[in-house]
Amino acid sequence: MVVVPLVLTTIAVGSASVGDLGKLGRLASKTLLYFCTTTVAVFIGLLFANILKSRRMSQPLYRGTQGSGRAGPQNGGCFP
Repeated sequence: MVVVPLVLTTIAVGSASVGDLGKLGRLASKTLLYFCTTTVAVFIGLLFANILKSRRMSQPLYRGTQGSGRAGPQNGGCFP
């Protein structure tokens, strides 16, 4: 979540350093395209993280203990 404020700060400093309005217009269009692309990438990443998180939470960690009455391994089934 540090990326979005960093991008906004970079945009503000870069826009303030340009003196010519024509160059600023071209820079603004490229910057807006970059910002929108970055925003979409952040939302896609959050969406996938939430989907994978909810999918992992719905599956049992250790399937071998169903009906046996004993607890499964404490390491999440990573090691035999």
